[in-house]
Amino acid sequence: MIERDELAHPNVVMLPQTVKYYEDQLASYFKMERYEQAAGLLSHLLQFSNVERAKREEWEMLLVWLQTMFPEVMFAPLHTDDFEQITAIEEDEPTEEEMHRQAIDTRIQQDHGYVDNLLATFLESHSPQEQLIALEKLPFVDHPDAPHILMNWLTAEVRHPLLQFRGLQALKHWGVQDEIHLPKLVGSVHLRIEDTPLDSEDMPQAIRDIFRHLRETCEEKYPDLALFSTQIECEFSAFAYGTELYTEMSQVPESDIHLWASALQDVLQEHIFKLPETVVGYDRNEIDVKYEAEWQRIRCALGQFFTEQFPPHS
Repeated sequence: MIERDELAHPNVVMLPQTVKYYEDQLASYFKMERYEQAAGLLSHLLQFSNVERAKREEWEMLLVWLQTMFPEVMFAPLHTDDFEQITAIEEDEPTEEEMHRQAIDTRIQQDHGYVDNLLATFLESHSPQEQLIALEKLPFVDHPDAPHILMNWLTAEVRHPLLQFRGLQALKHWGVQDEIHLPKLVGSVHLRIEDTPLDSEDMPQAIRDIFRHLRETCEEKYPDLALFSTQIECEFSAFAYGTELYTEMSQVPESDIHLWASALQDVLQEHIFKLPETVVGYDRNEIDVKYEAEWQRIRCALGQFFTEQFPPHS
């Protein structure tokens, strides 16, 4: 085992491609619930001194969260084989999808009833968290009835928006090309499965630009908001997909990106970060008076969405 002091790298510079590799590996650990390895990797990453402050703070918060939710990872070691794996960045390094599939294949080899049990857990569980975990794994299994089962489950009744979105992603991952009428609280929505975004790169350019503008304007004054904007973007996409708001945002012209970004910032500060009213607000001087009514309309639409989808905890 490598000791902690052996991992200090004050003079080693991590290149952007190296940081990306580490973060992909970290995301893989979280998705496969390998929390001890995630904690060990985070501790390793925090030994580097040249990492930008925002990234370091993000890693520190993740590590604190892990140590709070799973105290057993408090002293999680980084084993030699882990260290060799994450530092050997090769051009033919397996993709995240390949790593997930390898992990699932290993489980299937160890337990021939794994896929049937996974489907049973998904269908019979009353826990949205258990169903979500199952939906994260289902795209990487091969079962002739799985797409049909999932289609029936999605269309049977209103489901949690995040579960609906993950279900659509699983169907697209399997290569299903079909139309689906998805029941939601606001009524049934008509979607093409092949249009479902699998990641942020698949999202409409306008939505990506709105959140990019949000990050850029918040980096200095509201670093916490900038730090969590990527996570908020993913959650928003999952909850809003298929709604009129998502469709409208997908079609926002470049000239109006700043209006949507400023209204979104205002809403997030109030509804998510709970900042006092005296400090909530975009610099209205940057918004031309003739756009004020449109800005208020956008803010109202976004505010209603976040109030309904992310209600305050009592």
